[in-house]
Amino acid sequence: MATLLTQREAADVLRLSQRTLERWRVQGTGPRFVRLNHSIRYRPEDLDAHVAALTGASFCLNLSNCLTMFQFPFVCGNGLLVPPDFL
Repeated sequence: MATLLTQREAADVLRLSQRTLERWRVQGTGPRFVRLNHSIRYRPEDLDAHVAALTGASFCLNLSNCLTMFQFPFVCGNGLLVPPDFL
C-alpha cells in the first residue's frame, strides 16, 4: 500500500498553506487526492506529478482555465497562450 500524507504533511512538502490545498481541491486545480471517509490524503507521487505538470508554466495552468478566462479559444501549451491558427 502506498504512503498517504495528511493535508498538513502535503502542505509542508509543497511549502504551501493548508488553505491553498483546500482551495485548489475545490477549484480542481491541485494535486490528485484520496478521500477516506471524511479524511483527505495525498500520495507523494501525485504531489510530484502536480509539481512536474506546473514546471515551466507561467500563466495558464490548464486548458479549462484558458477557455474560461478568454472568450475565444486559445490552446494552452508550455504555459503560454497561443491562438489555435498559430500552431
